[in-house]
Formats: sequence, structure tokens, C-alpha cells
Amino acid sequence: MQKFIAPLKLTQNDFAWVMDGSGRLIYHPNHEEMLLRSTKEIREDCMECHSSFAFQDNMIKSGSGVGEYFIQGESEKIMAYAPITLLNQRWVVAISTDHPAMVQSVMSTLLPIFILSGIFLLLLIAAGLALYYLNLKRARATEAQKHFQQVQKIQEKLDQAAKLASIGELVDSVAHEINTPTGIIATVTDGILLSDCAQMACAADLGVIKKQVRRIKTYTKSLLAFSRRMPFQPEPNDMIELIEECLFLVSPRIRANRVEVVRELPATFPKFTFDRPRVEQVIINLLNNAIDFVEAPGRITLKLETVLETDSQEEKMAVLTISDNGKGIADADLPNIFEPFYSTKPLSKGTGLGLSISKSIIERHNGQIKIKTKQNQGTSFMIYLPQDGDAV
Repeated sequence: MQKFIAPLKLTQNDFAWVMDGSGRLIYHPNHEEMLLRSTKEIREDCMECHSSFAFQDNMIKSGSGVGEYFIQGESEKIMAYAPITLLNQRWVVAISTDHPAMVQSVMSTLLPIFILSGIFLLLLIAAGLALYYLNLKRARATEAQKHFQQVQKIQEKLDQAAKLASIGELVDSVAHEINTPTGIIATVTDGILLSDCAQMACAADLGVIKKQVRRIKTYTKSLLAFSRRMPFQPEPNDMIELIEECLFLVSPRIRANRVEVVRELPATFPKFTFDRPRVEQVIINLLNNAIDFVEAPGRITLKLETVLETDSQEEKMAVLTISDNGKGIADADLPNIFEPFYSTKPLSKGTGLGLSISKSIIERHNGQIKIKTKQNQGTSFMIYLPQDGDAV
């Protein structure tokens, strides 16, 4: 019988037992004393372990099945059984095991699966959250870029509006500046036409005409360059050259208001990176403001120098100071002068955008614009631009 049972795959807690068709116990590894006894011949010693043999009787009559049973002094058992036919006789083969051991075996088998499933689920949730976060971050970055572009477009429109406002302030002086050389040209030309001059005299007169025409051309070219809408393009530029060009553009207003210009500029100054048209706009705006606030005869001083800023880290800054000896700015107005549409000038003389836009332009270069003022003594604007930094 051992050879018959041996092919069954049994664990340490399993055992197989066999009954024949009449209910006799043919094989049981734990109850050899009960062999060949029938469930129909119940003795007193049988009841020491079993309270009933009804389940065993049912095994003989039915087909295969599973069930639970109890033996006194032992743990709960679970078994599976099936009928077989051997030598034309019906036999029942059953395999029993301890119920707690079976549960423990199942748990030990399934526990790694549960753990791996939990880890996989956590990884899946983490991947989902990461994907959600990345998508959210990408969406926010796209939205921020969109807003940034909109702000840039608005800023460019404001820059252009401020340029046009500055040009408006120059119109009267421009008319005078252009009319003067054209008047001279007309007079000299009339003289040439009316006189029978010698060749050398005519050459001198024509030289005067040529000089005045060049003057008109230079002025109108500078004015057109200033008014043109340009993209933000920082590149190495000469600050002294730019200052002189700005003074040239506002020279009609300077002469008309009898303002003295004092240049405290070095003989040479290293080129550094900035957007020339926009910094030109800032300087012209500050010069126009200075002209408006001085009383004839007034004085405007321009000073250019390099300083070393040490607020957070050492950084070389180009500092252009534009000072006037005008009436200054009232303490009540000082906190608001960089606010859009805030102006201390009459409505006919300003839009209130100049200083606000100037501040935005300088900050876009990673610079600063500062102010010092004293009532009835004058105002100084300091433009700080990094000499070795990058504009944005």
C-alpha cells in the first residue's frame, strides 16, 4: 500500500488513507490499530477519537468531495477524497492535512504575491502622480510663457507709446532745427542764382549748402532711428557714443530753454551689453524730464562711472547719473513717480508713462534706476546697468 500511496505529492503535514467499498480502513499511517475495521463496526475505543462516522459513510456512497473533520486531541483537519476502482472493487482514497497548516501554507504562498501586488500598485500610483505633476507643471509653464509673451507685447506697445510721447515733446524744437538750415539753404541758393559769382565764391556757397543739408540728414536720421519699433536685442554698445547721440536729439530743447549741459564723462569707457534703442529711450526721457524741471538758465550734468555693487555678490555696474538743478520732486510725489500714468507735470506736458517704462526697461537689463531729490536744489536719476551680466 505504501508503494501505491508514494506517487501522491504530500507535504510534511499531509497524510493519505484508504477505505474499501464496505467502509473498512485499508490504510492509515497514524492508526494502524484500526486497519480492517469497518465504520459499521463502531467500538468503544473508536469513540475516543471520533464522535461520529457519518462523514466516512457518506464518502463511500458519494463521489469525490472535500470536507472538514475533528479528532479529539488534534487540530482541525481538512481533506479531499475521490473514489477509485481497483480489481473490480470500489475504493476511496483521501488526503488529509491540518487546517491551520494549510492556511499558513496558503498565506506564505500568497503573501509575497500580495506584497508584490502592493508594491506594484504603489508604483503605479506614484507613476500616475508623477505624470500628473509633470503634465500640470508643463501646463503651468506653457501658461506662464503665454502670459510672459503677452506682458512683453504690452510692454513693447507701452515703450512705443512713450517714444511717440517723447517725440511729441521734441516736435516744436525739431521744426525749428529743420527750418533753420533749410532757410539758410534757400537764402544761399537765391544768392547764387541772382549773382554772377566767380567760380571760387560759388564753390564756397555750395559748401555751405552741402553742410546744412548734411545737418538736416543727420538729425532726421537720428530721430527716425529713435522712433522706430525694434525687437529687444542686447549687444555690446558704446555708452559714451549713445549719450552724445541722446544729447544731439534733445539739443533743440536744450538751446530753446537755455540749459547748460555739463559732461563728466571719461575719455574712454569699455563697451558692454545692452539694448541700445531702449536705453536711448530711457536717457532721452530723463533728459526731457530734466529740461522740464529746470528754469532758464538751468544746468544738467551727465556723469558716467563704474562702481562695484556688493549687495549680494560683487558685480561691476555702469552708472549713468543725470542731474539737474531744478525745483526737485515733492516728498509726497516721490513714492509714486514710477507708477504708470502718474505725473507731476501738467496734462499737456506728460503721459505719466515715461518713468514707469524706463524702470521696466532697466530692470529687464537686470539693472536698477534710483533717484535722489531735494526741494529747490534739484534731482538726480542714477541708471545702474551690469557691465558683465546678461539682459533678459
